[in-house]
Amino acid sequence: MVESIQVAYRHKGKHYPLEFHTHRHDEIYLFHQGSCRFLIGDHMYMLKPGDLLFIDGKTVHRAALFSDADTYERSIIHFDRDWLMPLLRFLNLEDLLSVFQENKQGRLRVIRPQTISKVEELLKRLTFLAAVDDNDKHAEQQLVLVDLLLSVKRGTERILDKPNMRGDEKTAIAERVSKFIAEHYRESLSIERIAREVNLSKSYLSHVFKDISGQTIMQYIMGYRLSQATHALESHPEYTIKHISKLHGFESDAHFSRYFKSHFKVTPSRYRKQLNNHKGEYIL
Repeated sequence: MVESIQVAYRHKGKHYPLEFHTHRHDEIYLFHQGSCRFLIGDHMYMLKPGDLLFIDGKTVHRAALFSDADTYERSIIHFDRDWLMPLLRFLNLEDLLSVFQENKQGRLRVIRPQTISKVEELLKRLTFLAAVDDNDKHAEQQLVLVDLLLSVKRGTERILDKPNMRGDEKTAIAERVSKFIAEHYRESLSIERIAREVNLSKSYLSHVFKDISGQTIMQYIMGYRLSQATHALESHPEYTIKHISKLHGFESDAHFSRYFKSHFKVTPSRYRKQLNNHKGEYIL
């Protein structure tokens, strides 16, 4: 059965096999502890405890950890907006979902501490409801989620635009590089080409990008290509493996298959066959 909502409260460690990822559900992400820079699209956010992100799942995103994975703690909600929309329409509150466009546009909400505390309490309630088995479960889950979104709207002190956030030159450079890669990942890319694009030396660019993102530029490029190719595997069953590999910048279908298997432990074709057996499952 496909679940319309899934919650992970104070989830620790790192379990996702692919650092970059997308999904069809909207995501609410509350950061508790650790050292983490979070990438949404081509915007990087240096998180502090209590930061709340609203992620359009179709936008590529990843957490870059700069501490032991066991200290990385967050709470996450994934939900299907089609499941929630009838209630929002009935309440004339469809605009609550506009919050999921902000982070990918470089905007971040500053939310009052008491509101974050309420969000935690609502997360606990959703966690409890996940184990309930009665006819009222889904209605209450929807009501709690609407309560959470309304609380965030009311508890927002201000919304910061990226240019007005405390940042530094290195982060700006890394964002320029990630934006260029997102626009050109299907092409043949080299550090030399990217260095020319941002008008920096190869050595300085490589140092800055690794310092900010936690990955080398080539690791980032390959991870981005793999995330987009994986999404194509899932959403375009009519595409051949060869077509997907070529479309997403891999040298050949053999290269794509080797790289895919090194991350997922199965070939792309095998992964595709397994999809129907795992519909509705999330990896948080």
